[in-house]
Amino acid sequence: MLHDRTAAVAAIVGATFSALCLAGIVYLACRPAVHLVDRPQAAHRQVPREADGRAWLSPLSIELARAPDPGDGTTHMVITLDYVNVGRQPTDGVAIAMRSGALERPLTSTALGAVTSGENPTCNGLVPPTKGQIVFPSSLVPRAYSQTDLMSGEWSIARKKSIFIVQACLAYRTNGVVHHTRLCEFVEPLPGQPIEKGRMHFCADGNDAD
Repeated sequence: MLHDRTAAVAAIVGATFSALCLAGIVYLACRPAVHLVDRPQAAHRQVPREADGRAWLSPLSIELARAPDPGDGTTHMVITLDYVNVGRQPTDGVAIAMRSGALERPLTSTALGAVTSGENPTCNGLVPPTKGQIVFPSSLVPRAYSQTDLMSGEWSIARKKSIFIVQACLAYRTNGVVHHTRLCEFVEPLPGQPIEKGRMHFCADGNDAD
């Protein structure tokens, strides 16, 4: 079951550059280009003709990294969303929300292309600032947004008895109009590897953009 996390609003700075969720470490960073492996083309990556006259924020990847052990027997994951503006105009305000959790269902090899997470509510009530910093168009230099979440049921996730899901939303203004990009991915644990070294896949739902 997924639990909502308070939407985090990210102020985007620079010229060319979410079981339970924990209100935690949030930061923005510039990252090198990400090489994607085993990721099918998502519908929201196919930029429509309208994007020629507006900004269009497109997610590149979701990455997991194990946070330092807090010493209380819990596991925390740093979840990082990489994205770029593939449109033709800059944004003038961006807000980002993410949540993560475990679905109590087994992950089988035949289900990799059909994992559904249900409603993705991360865009609900998410409003970018009226006047915000600029995200200029760039398909080469991704932006990154990160937060640290509590991961419950690590044993079950690692053995594919449940599925670790991440849902996210990017809300942004372009030409005075608010647009949204929603994203859902899940991790496929690999044999002999920690969960954070697993392969990320798109969910069969919860991915769209306007």
